[in-house]
Amino acid sequence: MLADTGHVVVVDDDPTLRQMVIKYLEEHNIPTRAACNRSELNHHLEAGRPSLIILDP
Repeated sequence: MLADTGHVVVVDDDPTLRQMVIKYLEEHNIPTRAACNRSELNHHLEAGRPSLIILDP
């Protein structure tokens, strides 16, 4: 399970959609972080390598 190996970064410029995905993952005990743009994503990548990055299409 992802919760055992790391965290997920959710990148989306729509705050409602980003929060919906994060809430779902956290309800399933998957640690998450949020980013609304490339700059925030880069900040998360500098802090540690995520198990998964979910990008806004």
